[in-house]
Formats: sequence, structure tokens, C-alpha cells
Amino acid sequence: ATVVAGGCCCKDRLTFVSVMITLVPLLFAIGVNGFSPSPAVLVYENERYVQQLTLQVGGAVDIVDCSAMGSCQPPSSDVADRTIAVVDGMPKNYSLFPTLPNLKLYQSSFYIPPPNQDIKPDSVGITLYYPDYKNRSSPENAVDPMAEWTVARVLDYLHNYIPQMQQFRQCAFEANTPLGCPSFSALSTHKTLWNSDITIGILGFGSVGRAMADHFAMFNVNIIASDVEGPYSPLPKGLSWFGPDNDHVYKEADFIIVAVSPNLKNFVNKTSLGLMKSTSVLIPMDPTDINYDDLYDALVDKKIGGAILDVENSGCWSEDLVCGPPYGAPAQPFTARDKFQDLPNVLLSGNVMMQTEKFWDNSAKYVAANLVALVNGKPLKGIVRPINKTSSTNQKF
Repeated sequence: ATVVAGGCCCKDRLTFVSVMITLVPLLFAIGVNGFSPSPAVLVYENERYVQQLTLQVGGAVDIVDCSAMGSCQPPSSDVADRTIAVVDGMPKNYSLFPTLPNLKLYQSSFYIPPPNQDIKPDSVGITLYYPDYKNRSSPENAVDPMAEWTVARVLDYLHNYIPQMQQFRQCAFEANTPLGCPSFSALSTHKTLWNSDITIGILGFGSVGRAMADHFAMFNVNIIASDVEGPYSPLPKGLSWFGPDNDHVYKEADFIIVAVSPNLKNFVNKTSLGLMKSTSVLIPMDPTDINYDDLYDALVDKKIGGAILDVENSGCWSEDLVCGPPYGAPAQPFTARDKFQDLPNVLLSGNVMMQTEKFWDNSAKYVAANLVALVNGKPLKGIVRPINKTSSTNQKF
């Protein structure tokens, strides 16, 4: 039988005493010193990214949502003192860093590192998210999203969808409809990709080029490709021609996808553009392969039909993703001379072809693991510049 004393079970009394022995010192410490605040991380990404990151870190740090325009500029003094890391994909907050006395790490949510000299002080480490994007069997595969984006933009170009949609909105619901509208044929006519006589040309037949061929083959169109390396026979699936002659692609294709390796300076230049048909459209995958002055001239002079650009050579949407004083060049998409945004034969977007929702979710997971490692003094991934040796990477926060 259980012995009861004073209306309280002995076993319950022992449990109560044990809990109080544990809690009293803790409660006393809190009363004297207050709670020890958690380290903070400023995050300049959208609301979904912030939510994903908060979920992944599991309370190891305080995630401070800086996604609203102008927020955290600057953060409160309490947050500034606790900030050990900044997470950002398009770095435009460098001027904040010297005001964060305990900043240890700049973590890019993207795969392109900012210029080291812009991250001050020098003791701040730099890490980035670099996905296994060329591996088509990887969860981080981005070459198929790149190919899907390219197909979508070619369809946009052929369908003339955006101008037609705007024209329809302006006339179709007015009091004088349909008198104020163009003819039905003008509002509806468009070219098609499916089973057409259009030729898709691919320069470079690595993982990106092969993904392009796979996606365009579904439209039953003619596809040709060139690469410096064979074998050239048997023909890869979906291609009608494959060889080392880039000129053949330039001359024959209606849409030319530049999928060669990065940093082939001037690979696309005045000479190669001069080989293209006057109706052909250029679609580069990397800005470092393109002479943009030559491309601009070819577009202005109508030597080629157009361009579909998601990668730029300078400014906010360039490879460095930095623009505007004090971060870099003036805040314009291209150089002052090459204002591609003003040309009617160009479709423009800002470095979005491989940045799908899944890409950013994977980035949040990767970044969260680095933040937890930082707090626990564990090794970091994706190091571009290590945390200064005077601030040990094994220090816990």
C-alpha cells in the first residue's frame, strides 16, 4: 500500500522536492542575470525563405526577418550586438557590417560570392551556397529547370503573348468593344513551336546542352548541336546534326542557345553574330561568354532577330549581383552604352532561369546547417573566405 502523509503521496512529495532542487538555482540565476540572449542572424530574403530557415535552425539562433524594404537598416542596438551572421542573396547591405560588432559570417544564399574587398571588416568570413546543379540525378539539379525556362521563353517569343495580352486588356472590356479592338486575327495570331520548321541550335553539349535537347525534343522540332568533343556518331537522341563546327549552328539555327563552359571570353562576338540569320534569336546561359557591345550593335542594327537575356554583364543583375554606390557600379541592368532594356527585340529577366522555389528551399536547408555549425563551433561548408583566425571558427556562441 502507498503511504500517504498530510494528504500527499510520498512518491509525489519526493518528485516535488527533486524538481525544486533542480529549478531553484536556475530561477535564482534568471532573477539575478536575466535570460542569456540568443545570437541573431539578419536574413535579407523573402518571407518563405525566412520561414524555411527558421524551421531548419530549430532555435539555435534568432532569425531576424529583414525581407521588408528598408527593414534592418540599421537593426536595433540589441539586435546589432547579438548579430553573428548575415544571410543575403543579392548583397546590398555591406555598409551595415562595420556597425555589427560581433559579426562573424556573411552567408550567401546564392552560389556567386561577393567581392571579398566589399565585406568589411576582414575578420568576417564568407560562405556561399553552391548546389550540385549540373548533376541531373541530384535533388539540387538545376539544368532541367534551366531548360524548362528556355523553352518557356522561346514560346513567349513565338506567341508574342505579353503584347497581345496588353492589347486585349486595353480594348476588350471598353464601352466601344469590339469596335476599339484590332481584328481578331491580329489579337490571336502567333507562331508555334510544336512540329514547326524551326531549328533549335545548341552551342556546347555538356549537361546543360543535353537537357536543352531533351526538353525541346518533346516539341518535335529540328535540333542541331556543336561541341569541341565527340564522339559525333551515333547521333545523340533528339539531334539531327552534331559536330565540332560552331559556324554551322550559327548559320542554320533560328534560336541559338549558348551552353558552352563559362569564361570563354568573346565566344560570341561580332564575327559569330554576323553568321546568324537576320531573324535568329540568341539565348546565352552565361554572361562571361558574350561580347555585349557586339550583341547590342547586332540588335540595334537588326543584324539578328533578337535576344532572350537572363544573364547580364554588369550592374544589379550581373554575375556579381552588386550595384549602386557604395556597393559597385551604378544601379542599372547594363552599362550606360548598352541599354538592352530599351530594345523591343529583347526579352529580359534577372538571373531567374535556375532559381526555382525548390532551389531556394534547398538553399535555406544548406544555410541553416552552416548557421547551426557556426553556433556550435563546427566546420562550415562553402567557404570563400575563412573567419579570421583571431575569431576562432571553433568558438561557440
